[in-house]
Amino acid sequence: MRNAVKKVYLEPAWKQPVSSQSLMQYPPAGYQFVTRSSAAERGIKLAARMELSYTVQRWLFRAVPLWLLKSYLGKFQHGPREAALTYAIVHPVFRREAYILDLQCEQPYILLGDERHFRRYGGMLRRALTSDNCRGIICYVEAGRKACLSIMGGDGLEDKVKVVNPAVPRREFVKSFDDSKVKLIFVNSGNINTSQHFAMKGGKEIVEAFLRLKQRYSNLELAIRSALPPEVRQKCQQAGNIKVIDRPVPWPELEREWKTADIFVLPTRITPFGVFLDAMSYELPIVTTDVWGNAEMVKDGTIGFLVPKSDAGQYIQDSVVHLNSPAFKRAVDRLDGDLVEALVEKLSRLIEDRELRRAMGRAGRQEVEGGKFSIERRNENLKRLFDEVTG
Repeated sequence: MRNAVKKVYLEPAWKQPVSSQSLMQYPPAGYQFVTRSSAAERGIKLAARMELSYTVQRWLFRAVPLWLLKSYLGKFQHGPREAALTYAIVHPVFRREAYILDLQCEQPYILLGDERHFRRYGGMLRRALTSDNCRGIICYVEAGRKACLSIMGGDGLEDKVKVVNPAVPRREFVKSFDDSKVKLIFVNSGNINTSQHFAMKGGKEIVEAFLRLKQRYSNLELAIRSALPPEVRQKCQQAGNIKVIDRPVPWPELEREWKTADIFVLPTRITPFGVFLDAMSYELPIVTTDVWGNAEMVKDGTIGFLVPKSDAGQYIQDSVVHLNSPAFKRAVDRLDGDLVEALVEKLSRLIEDRELRRAMGRAGRQEVEGGKFSIERRNENLKRLFDEVTG
């Protein structure tokens, strides 16, 4: 039947990411995503809430290329027979079937765990991605496409690697404001819990910037959703006007924090996608760093402000973020005083200019409701790719 809906098997690596929910709920016209759940996945989701699990995960990734192992195990677990295509999230497929790889992480070596594993197994990965079975590789930003081609080599992949911007559903709410205060919000992650990512996302710098700003603006508040290192926790307790949510909470509780915030700040060393889109969808201006793909997500001066991260060039070369390099570890471990100063400057502008921050918030919300990060735009791009692949 010409108008029959085609099924696409959505296959995660080890667990379904949050982004897969919108694919299931809002698929491209003419397509339906189907997937499977397992007891193992439920166990992994539970482990994601525990700090110890990330220490174990780092050790395992150093020892074993876990996502490559997942791909080999997947050779014996075929998807639904009626599926016209497999949509593989963050792992290649070694079965003889047509599939699209949703890279998400944007650094292809992460498919093998780290760059050390890539040096050993990279040839195997490249053969899998250049095979006829792999019909497309999705990156979320142009910086990701450049990184993919830089790492994997363009020969045989140039036409496969596509940019499909991520999206979140629109939020059905009317933004309200409390002019008696200005509330900043920093969200490390909504659904996982590790203090290890706190410094990587710039948590130390935002706490320092807030302490300086608080001396200037008595009506300033800060909400932090993240596990915290003990020394930072103590500093926050002593400061006052800082609300710390140090555990994953039900979405309605976190949503209240989003809705009552005025500015989202995330001086990150890398580019997170979902949390930027969440901030835009809740009509918040964004203050973040100018690293990697952030400029593609946050239009400087329109949706928010980008602040310089002067040492990013030490761990990012040719659009490749070297997450395992000593330079990246140094960038994460040290408190960047220049970054703190830049945050204070940009945040002061937004704190003092109510109309500017609200205009930026509205611009961001428009991007996720009808612009480049909307479900409609994402689905147009996915449908074009799926139609080409499935004929």
